[in-house]
Amino acid sequence: MALLSSAIAQMEEFPQWALLPGKIKIKQHYKYDCGAACLASVAAFYGIYHSLAHIRMLCGCTPDGISIQGIIDGAAQMGLRAKGLLSKGKSIEGINTIALPAIAHIKDDGDYLHYIVIYSCGGRWMKIMDPATGKIEKIYKVDFEKKWTGYIITLSPDTGLKRGKTHTGRWESLKPIIMGNLKELLLTLAATAFCTGAAIGTTLLLQQIIDRILPQGDTVSLIAVSLVAAFLMLASLYAGYRASQYLIKCSICTECSLTASYVHKLFRLPLAFFDNYTSGDISSRRDDIHLIRSFITGGVIGIVTSLITLAGALGAMFLYNSRLATIIALFIPLYWVIYRVSGRINTKYGKEVATANAGLESAMLSSIPMASAIRHYNCGEFAAEKIGRKQIILAEKLQGSARAVNALETVLEGVSKLLVWIILSAGSFAVLHGEITLGELVGFYSLCSFFTIPVNDLIGASDTIARAKVAYERIFEILSLQEADEDEGTLSPIELEGDILINDLHFKYPGRASLFNGFSARIKKGEITRIDGDNGSGKSTLLHLIMRDFSPQGGEIYYGSINIMQFNGKKWRDMIGYVGQHPILMEGSILENIALGEVQPDIGRIMGICTRLDMDEMLKRFPQGLLTPVGNSGRGLSGGECQKICIARAMYRDARIYIFDEATSSMTAEGEECVAGCINFLKSEGKTIIYISHKRENRILTDNVVTIN
Repeated sequence: MALLSSAIAQMEEFPQWALLPGKIKIKQHYKYDCGAACLASVAAFYGIYHSLAHIRMLCGCTPDGISIQGIIDGAAQMGLRAKGLLSKGKSIEGINTIALPAIAHIKDDGDYLHYIVIYSCGGRWMKIMDPATGKIEKIYKVDFEKKWTGYIITLSPDTGLKRGKTHTGRWESLKPIIMGNLKELLLTLAATAFCTGAAIGTTLLLQQIIDRILPQGDTVSLIAVSLVAAFLMLASLYAGYRASQYLIKCSICTECSLTASYVHKLFRLPLAFFDNYTSGDISSRRDDIHLIRSFITGGVIGIVTSLITLAGALGAMFLYNSRLATIIALFIPLYWVIYRVSGRINTKYGKEVATANAGLESAMLSSIPMASAIRHYNCGEFAAEKIGRKQIILAEKLQGSARAVNALETVLEGVSKLLVWIILSAGSFAVLHGEITLGELVGFYSLCSFFTIPVNDLIGASDTIARAKVAYERIFEILSLQEADEDEGTLSPIELEGDILINDLHFKYPGRASLFNGFSARIKKGEITRIDGDNGSGKSTLLHLIMRDFSPQGGEIYYGSINIMQFNGKKWRDMIGYVGQHPILMEGSILENIALGEVQPDIGRIMGICTRLDMDEMLKRFPQGLLTPVGNSGRGLSGGECQKICIARAMYRDARIYIFDEATSSMTAEGEECVAGCINFLKSEGKTIIYISHKRENRILTDNVVTIN
């Protein structure tokens, strides 16, 4: 443990008074983000608040989790100094000498690697924050020592630390949607409240009929009361119809607003986001939007209406008979306990079901594109079994949730029946003793339903609230992410020309080894430059840095004499035509994929580009020519044809810089020869060409070679 103690002794002291209290109880959303939750807890201890989604991006989280190096890299970007230390003997004595809180690496009871936060260590006990439960717990040191792998990460505030939130609050992101539909929500609430009042009024009329009108044989009063009851019924019928109309409109507007916000946010996020989330995680948020919409348009109205009904019923009960009303009021604490228990159970199972459902959806979405490979390797049973395991996990979570809900519903029904039995018994004795009339007992019994039904609805709403809360947390973690710095620069590169100069470049992905340490190169204007290097050396990463998909951690990339980070991101990328390793086609026609985003494309230019790429024969094979649908991700075309469409897309852009990353890997020799001719044509027009190719017999004539060691 000497290494641990000596390393801490060298750390700069930070004044304890500067530490700000924060919410340190952080529960992980997924099994693989315990490291992100621990870092969020320590950051909150020092007054820094980041969403888990943002921390996952900073740390380079993958479905396998976050490495220790990833936590250190993420902490540095949050303004925290972090060190990863190892106690070879796994002795915990040195933990007493280090600054806490610190993140420890352990193996949990299921022998899975896990992170926890140590907040205090003294005597026989340690106080930890376990992200699996999201709670502060006390454990014996001996138990910790058995689980500890010997690794620990110390963290302390760095100089110039900026405290506070780095993301908008949940209300801020939800407020525009609610305020935009506030009129419809209020009208729905008013109409629903009127229906409730009309129902209670009908009960009061029933009591008058039994106690006064029928015994007296008052025909005129009976007709008047009947007409009033008929009016209330017709009015409530119309109010219910209008409430349904308002809800339909509000529901559609809410879902459209949420979906639009989510989709627009997705396409403004940094490229690294899509490396941290599976397609199932992203697409499953659509189900979360449905839940949020249902809660806003139905749950909120139902809860408020139930509260109004409950208050009105209790008030009317106390007017009838205060003693019977007091008996009912005594049941309120019991109902409150059931509500709290129901809320905790629903929150717990809601997160587990949502996570399991995302896992199943991800397994399905990842297996479908591999259908041909699965068939050719005769591993259909294996693929089905893999998806089946995900389905079993989801079924187990659903079964556990259903059992818990069923038990709560049984308890709730039993309490409600007990309440009704007590009221009928006590009320009957009150009638016998002349304390209340028969009509008052019937009216009071009818009012009981206006108490028990809203109470049951409110307790049942805990499930809706819990599921909506989980859904909104999952949506909010996306909406709260910082967008890519598209508009960070103010300059426009349109009027500029020059070489691309890479100067002293430093870059690494979070949690991984460095790719560039002082790399420098020059890509000359109007020439063809090939990027060489071994697999994993960073060739494609260099191209992404040039396109500003990532930001360098050190050094600069210049276009002419100006750092590309000073350019407006969108305008800079408008100057680049990019063709990646894997041809990416959107759903639509060949024409739509070539003239991506254009409403009125130049058909003449497109046909000229297709002729230059020798695509005429391909188009003639399709009856619809350019209007032929490409199928799902281009499945209706060969790999070489997809690559030609992507190259045509880049050429149609008429960019100044063209980047080809293994753009001819699926082409025949003839196809590659044709593309080489197009690249030479682009060079003759003064375009700057950058390309990567692992083919030994490459037909593209190269002016310069940049080698990455």
